[in-house]
Formats: sequence, structure tokens, C-alpha cells
Amino acid sequence: MYKSKVLRVLLVEDDPVFIEAYKRVFAALPSEWEIKAIQDGASALASLNESTHSFDLALIDIALSDMSGQDVISKTHQRFPHIPILVVSALNSEKTLSSAIRLGAHGYLLKGESVQSLGASIELLMQGQYLVSPSLTRNLFKLAGAPVVETIAHNIVLTPRELELLQHIWLGRTYIQCADLMHISLHTVRSHIRRIYGKLGVNNNRQAISCAKLAGAVFL
Repeated sequence: MYKSKVLRVLLVEDDPVFIEAYKRVFAALPSEWEIKAIQDGASALASLNESTHSFDLALIDIALSDMSGQDVISKTHQRFPHIPILVVSALNSEKTLSSAIRLGAHGYLLKGESVQSLGASIELLMQGQYLVSPSLTRNLFKLAGAPVVETIAHNIVLTPRELELLQHIWLGRTYIQCADLMHISLHTVRSHIRRIYGKLGVNNNRQAISCAKLAGAVFL
């Protein structure tokens, strides 16, 4: 369990107000966090090059004062490919969201979330979930087009609704949230899940998503 050790977070944010807010978020979490706060992209890139110890999480803003945070996301993912990267930004464009995800971001939240909400999101991210602010979900589906998953191997046939459900789960939605977003019952969600497990030969959602990706699914 990740709570058993001191965790290190790379915080790249150029606004001192938000830096202090994020420090309060991490202070309120159950685990003990060591925060390395950097206020510009160039210093972040230099720190990544020089760092001899890995981080457990990176929290990065996109709109930095000296460069795009996308460069920092890319470098972080290259240097430490195993750590989750959370973008917290005021930018909500489809292009920025898509680029961040493709560069390695595991979550994209809009600035302005409460301490409790952001803390809960960080906890979910550390458990392996992927997160996107609810208001940005429409952008993801517009980017993905129809079907939600672009390609899938011919020997594994998932219906568009099953693919849509996997997309929601990949984004960290609960079954109840999936039901609401898809306008179906919780019972129907569970029926879809059982069929997906059977088709893919898996026992849980993480295995289902991994198997679908290996078969050619592209989640956005």
C-alpha cells in the first residue's frame, strides 16, 4: 500500500497562490508527502535531468510563464515513465487536453477544485485510476469521435456500448456514474461488464482495459 512510505511529488506551478493551495492538499492526505515545488518550466526540465531519485507523482500546470507545460509532461514521462502525471490547469481546450494525454498525463483537472476534491482525485490517481474533470468529458468524446474506441482487433468484438463503458471506466468513473452518463441502469452496466470480461477473458476492469489496448483499442 502506497501510504506506508514518504512520497515525493514534483510540483510544477508558477503561481505562488496555487503552490500554497496544493501544499494544503498534500498536507491533508493520509500519507506523508515531500514536495519539490518548481515555478518555471526550464528549472523543472533541469531538475528532471539532474534528479537521482524518482518521484511518486508529478503535478504540472500547462500554462507556465516561460514555456508550455507540455514539454515538462513529455520530459517527466520519458524520465520516470512509471509515475502518474496529473495536470491541473485553467486551460480547457480539446487540443490541450488531447496533447497532455498523448504525452503521458494520467489525469487532467481544471483549476478551482476544492482541497477535498483535489485530494480525493490524487488518492484515486495513486490507486491507478485515470481522471478527467467532468466538464472536459465532452471534449474527450468529441476528440474520439465514433466509436469511442478507434480500433479493435477483429478476433475480439466489443459493441460500441461496451467500448463506451470501458472508456468511462478508464476515466475513473464509478459504475453509478457510468450508468448516469450512458442513460442506462446500474444492472445494465453490470451486465455489460460481465460480457466484456467473458469476451476478453479477464477478471477485473484494469485487466479489461489492458487487454483491450493490447487488442488495438485507443482510449482518449
